[in-house]
Amino acid sequence: MTWTLANLTYKVASQIPNFLFEGTATGGSTTTIIDINSRKTDNEPDDFWVDGTAWILKDAAGASAAPEGEYSAVQDFTSTTGTITLTSALTVAAASGDRYAISKRRYSQQLLIQSVNKAIADLGKVWVVDSTSVTTADSQTEYEIPIAANQDLRQVWMQFVDDDTNDNRWYELYNWRVQPTTTGSASLLVFPYQLPADYALQLHYVGEHSALYTYSDKLSDKVPWERIVYRAAWDAMRFKQRSNNALLVEQINSLAQLASDAEINHPIVLPELTTRIIQPVKSFISTDIDKVNLS
Repeated sequence: MTWTLANLTYKVASQIPNFLFEGTATGGSTTTIIDINSRKTDNEPDDFWVDGTAWILKDAAGASAAPEGEYSAVQDFTSTTGTITLTSALTVAAASGDRYAISKRRYSQQLLIQSVNKAIADLGKVWVVDSTSVTTADSQTEYEIPIAANQDLRQVWMQFVDDDTNDNRWYELYNWRVQPTTTGSASLLVFPYQLPADYALQLHYVGEHSALYTYSDKLSDKVPWERIVYRAAWDAMRFKQRSNNALLVEQINSLAQLASDAEINHPIVLPELTTRIIQPVKSFISTDIDKVNLS
């Protein structure tokens, strides 16, 4: 499963006791979710959900189509019609049968996002894979790499099939080095040989995970979701803690234990550093072989 910011904030909210509620929409639009069955109740007066967050969990058609996986802060709530009005429009109208979740205002959408990004920052360095920034060229042995890869580039792979998105045949390259340039500028990836042109290079480096800000921003598949969700939920509850109520303290401590267990059971794996020739590449490169063979 790909974990987006919307998925993560929902999962964080689900860890906070008595905070998240789910239902099935009876209608809606791009700016509303209507649930006349569950939301029309004396226990939820007008404006009850204002400043909370609403997520579309499942598209009624079952095809994982929009607006599934989207979310918004809540702008208004009308009890008599069970209408939740959203601050940000969905890309597609909510429809009857869509499964949704809604949370109270105590932990706002922005606080949930903040807690997720704090948990990401607390990870430290992670394994980053970049398959789009560098493409080989004729008569070239030096390539600019993203600034984020300057300090700790560990592996370089090359695509050997460039006309099939599901069959790239990535093969690891060796005997490269990173040449620093001006401070704050991209370093150069330098080979003592030329590569065949128009193939993507895949860079594996250790760096900071970028923050997530929009609902569709993705968590790296190198990062277990457990490392983010439990710590973010713990951080959000601790941020809002205003008393030493025994039950509240127990709940916060329980999340702290889950976060600690996740660090042990789901370690962050980093790529090994490989820059030397391990095996000849002759059988993998059919063009410019004399330039690639370093023996």
